[in-house]
Amino acid sequence: MAWGLVKDHWGKINRSNAAISDVIFTDIRPAGEFSKIFIQSKTSDNRTKLIGGDTWRVYARGPSNSSVAATVFDHNNGTYEALLFITEPGVYQLLIYLDYSLCDGFRDPPRDWFIKGNAQGDYHRNGILGYLDDYLIQPFKNGQPLNITILKAQLKISLLDKLDDLDACSHNCKHLWDGFGQWDNNQWRPHLEESYNWSMPQNYTQSGTLWISGDSLGLLLARSVRSRTLCKSLYKQCKNTYMYTYIVGDKEIAKLKKDDRDFRPEKVLETIVSVLRRPEMQEEGSAMLLNIVIHFIKNVNFTTYQSLIDDLIQALKETEVNSQGQRVPKYKAKIIWKSSTAIRKENAEFLNVTARRFMTTQRVALFSAYSMSAMCKAGFDVIDVHPLTDSNPRGPYDQVHYPKEVFDMLERMLEQYKVNYNKRLDENERNGKIKRCISKEKF
Repeated sequence: MAWGLVKDHWGKINRSNAAISDVIFTDIRPAGEFSKIFIQSKTSDNRTKLIGGDTWRVYARGPSNSSVAATVFDHNNGTYEALLFITEPGVYQLLIYLDYSLCDGFRDPPRDWFIKGNAQGDYHRNGILGYLDDYLIQPFKNGQPLNITILKAQLKISLLDKLDDLDACSHNCKHLWDGFGQWDNNQWRPHLEESYNWSMPQNYTQSGTLWISGDSLGLLLARSVRSRTLCKSLYKQCKNTYMYTYIVGDKEIAKLKKDDRDFRPEKVLETIVSVLRRPEMQEEGSAMLLNIVIHFIKNVNFTTYQSLIDDLIQALKETEVNSQGQRVPKYKAKIIWKSSTAIRKENAEFLNVTARRFMTTQRVALFSAYSMSAMCKAGFDVIDVHPLTDSNPRGPYDQVHYPKEVFDMLERMLEQYKVNYNKRLDENERNGKIKRCISKEKF
């Protein structure tokens, strides 16, 4: 939705108010089944809303520090359906927040937004958008406790069995990690049980380079895996390219650099492709993990990001004719795409800051979903950490970044992946088929 566009009857007076809104229906099911909660949005003067556009977040916090994030559906009539899949019985407290109303959480920046920032399209002067008060961050009923009781599972059937009758998929997705599960005692428990335990094969020889390119989330991942077996014993070396919007050396210097130019996608593409051209990335066993989402959410509109991802896919899939006259991939490294983490904008020291206006939980989910879907359809391996982080009970230590322990299972999965010659190791074909079907439905 464009910045500055106001639909008829969508003025501030028609914003929803979390303190006045109601839960109008609940369908709480036993463990291992989907529970539903319906919210009716109301305005501050107690008018029942008949339009959509609100952004509600719903979390369930339960025994043993269990934690689940709901998927919320906007029915475009003033009601919102929160869907929860809870696997452990017990009493859960619902934490419900209204972030934005009237589609404000999805608004794109103005056309000249990137130009008005620094050379990276960021660090905009406070106040250039006028007075901002659209980030509401209102707790439901002013934080009044709302509990639900999840009974013990009544169906003696596993999730795998429940999903086994899925129709054949028309589209496959190479999910290394789908991110669906539940936190319990600070441990991540995937809905589809799988083990990431592995052992070093006899006579294993280090091979290839792991190159992680992307924003600060990629940088933290690169720092974490350098001390693990992944970089010490499996790959010959691990390297990293830090990108803000474009490649960055010294971040503090980059903040001050200005050039009054609009976003240039070719600079992003060249940074990535130049790494893939390097001799070590053309070796057998090399892999590039890409994570470029979070800064684009702040600095460009959604259609610009869509075009960037589409152009990136085209560049990554470029081919050439080899000496035998066969058309083969130009870049030999395995490509892995990683989504962004979920953010907690409420952790910011100051709310409604101009430079962070467009970094919303809704745009993070939108940009991540599109890039994951596009990379999946292009046939690349993908890792989705958004659901895992959205459900995390402690959340990030700032707005974006999580303790490295949150990703321990992910890093073990990357080690297993490398030991298996940069291929996904499905413990059984049935499990793998269902994960691909789920991913199809998700996109």
